[in-house]
Amino acid sequence: MKRFLPILLLLSLLVSCGPVKMYVDVESKRDTGTMLSVSGRRLAVISVADPSDRDSALVSELGVGVAEKIESEAGLAAGTVGVFNIPSTYQNIREAGSLDLLAIQSDADLIIALDSLEVSSFNIVRNSNVYYVAQYEHVVDVIMPVSYNVIAYDAAAMETLYANRVVDTLSWTLMGEEPISNSTAISQANSHLKDAVRASGGNLAQLFLPDWEKESVMIATFAGSKWESAYYLALDFKWEQAIDIWLELVKGPGLQKQGCAAYNLAVACEILGRYDVALKWLDYAESKCYFSQMTTLRKKLQER
Repeated sequence: MKRFLPILLLLSLLVSCGPVKMYVDVESKRDTGTMLSVSGRRLAVISVADPSDRDSALVSELGVGVAEKIESEAGLAAGTVGVFNIPSTYQNIREAGSLDLLAIQSDADLIIALDSLEVSSFNIVRNSNVYYVAQYEHVVDVIMPVSYNVIAYDAAAMETLYANRVVDTLSWTLMGEEPISNSTAISQANSHLKDAVRASGGNLAQLFLPDWEKESVMIATFAGSKWESAYYLALDFKWEQAIDIWLELVKGPGLQKQGCAAYNLAVACEILGRYDVALKWLDYAESKCYFSQMTTLRKKLQER
């Protein structure tokens, strides 16, 4: 079903003399407001806890979760983001200069520090005889509130980028045909506690990463194998190969075709982050022909 719409549109294109509007779904980054630029930076996550505290191991899991999420989303190799566990008896990150010292010790110029983890008791919420998957089952929700402090610090600029106390809720849902005792529910949740805390760290990391939002971008296409090939390359996110074809087509005959090829080049460059080049291609496209999507693209580029 995914390919039917483009194919049907191409059939109509073959009997049309003018350009046909085709669409490609892409994801674009949106600044979260607390986003950290990690490109080219030496990033470290530092977990601070009292070694005698029963929850000290969970602070470490929290830090690992933050590091793994940043590595995954930023396309970094595993282990690129350093994770360090510091005893609170050795370092108080609230003291002036302490984060600068940690930056030197960890060889990092960008730090995310976590401390003061508080883990509440397990809470049980029962909802028996709930209809799940075509049968009656006993359902138990186990809930555990957690909170901790987080500081994002730019050691190069000696600037605190973010500081807040995070409040989160860990939850597990257990289902069974027989009644589930409180002790069983808590035991099951406790066996997966470290994984849940690590996932909470991943949720925290999302604060510092861009959001991805889906949008559809318009590609102008004419009848002809080159136009169609370029569109399908774009549909497969092979933008560089599509660019090569549009660079040929922009030199071809016909002002309208030249303008549409230039517009497509502007779209491709915008998606690849080449905003200055995209604006130049858009200027060229508008000198040959005009349609409303050009204004939309120009506004988008000017907001970059």
